[in-house]
Amino acid sequence: MGIAQSLLSAWSSAVEPNSTTRFLKVSIQDEQAVLSLSVPQRSSTSAKDDFALVEEKGEISPTEPCYILYKLDRGKGWCFITYVPDGAKVREKMMYSSSKSRLTKALSESHFTDSLHATSASDLTPRGYAQHLAANAAPHPLTERERALAEVKQAEFEASKEEGMRGSAGRGGPMGQMGVGGGLTWGEGVEEALKGLDGKEGEVVGLSIDSKTPTLLVLSLPPTATSLADLHKHLPPTSPQYTFFSFTPPSSSNSIVLFIYTCPSKSPIRMRMVYSSSVGSLIRVVAEKTGVVVGKKIESSEPSSLTSSEILSELGPGPFPTASTNNTPANSRQSSLNTAAHTNSSSPHVEDAPGSSAPLDAPTREAFAKPKGPGGRRPGGGGGRVAAAKEAFEAQRNGSGSA
Repeated sequence: MGIAQSLLSAWSSAVEPNSTTRFLKVSIQDEQAVLSLSVPQRSSTSAKDDFALVEEKGEISPTEPCYILYKLDRGKGWCFITYVPDGAKVREKMMYSSSKSRLTKALSESHFTDSLHATSASDLTPRGYAQHLAANAAPHPLTERERALAEVKQAEFEASKEEGMRGSAGRGGPMGQMGVGGGLTWGEGVEEALKGLDGKEGEVVGLSIDSKTPTLLVLSLPPTATSLADLHKHLPPTSPQYTFFSFTPPSSSNSIVLFIYTCPSKSPIRMRMVYSSSVGSLIRVVAEKTGVVVGKKIESSEPSSLTSSEILSELGPGPFPTASTNNTPANSRQSSLNTAAHTNSSSPHVEDAPGSSAPLDAPTREAFAKPKGPGGRRPGGGGGRVAAAKEAFEAQRNGSGSA
């Protein structure tokens, strides 16, 4: 498709800063873009108010396509309007649709800051143009991936705020903070509920992070008596939860505290990030503050799958650390944690609790003795060995000669 010289001249004048042109109507004739109309703007009116000129003077046909180059308010560029009515011939529809890119490049694409595709004369009325502007101003619908990325960015923003809180509080901050790794504040009843696990058999406590205040740890499940078989009934199916359960494994004579972190796949990405980043610090601070030592940690994205048989098979035969008493001094508890710091779990998603993964009475192992390397050559040592060899050779030769 070619561009008529008359169109290029009219366009060159229309884009001048002092031009009074409101819009140009362009048609395709004999495979060439030609100027059909040039309509000036009204005095002291905006581009939105002047859009009625398209309906009044644009000579819009229900069967003939055209392009309209509509000038916006000063400094806002131009709107490229493609008008291809439903009543147009198929050949003309294809020609106008395929020629738009060539025309915008010939006229310099940088001038066009907006575009509108119209299929009926009603789209080229002030009301139709107002709807177009409203659609442009509305937030565009996001895809599932875009929504997920937005949640991740929000979670990163919240994490940066928590990092600032940790920087100001430090290790010597209030005990209500979860320390270096958490930045969470313990809500009412959390500490008392966890301390109550000491010596209790078959008691469960659930903690969650407030979705509206993602720095607040709240009591989602008060201390409740239950059995290992019914434990999965206390795990939320659609939201994350930290669960502490006190029971006695069949292979042990002592009660242990099982920590279960459940995070269903349906949970919002933002909350998944917040929960996962706080797991380690929660176990540590619970031990420091309440004396409750976690014996085993289990993580799952399907709470309903954590039946008694599944949990027992994941726990293995033990041994397990037992819970500390609430009266144990903090430094003694920390010493106990340091004593049991090096045992690893055999299951990929079941872990020994950090700082409490070996029994407190485990025998100490002797340090592995590094084998000695080959001795270095001593001064003169090599010469002595050579001399001895020569003497042996001479003696053998002399003996052979005499024989």
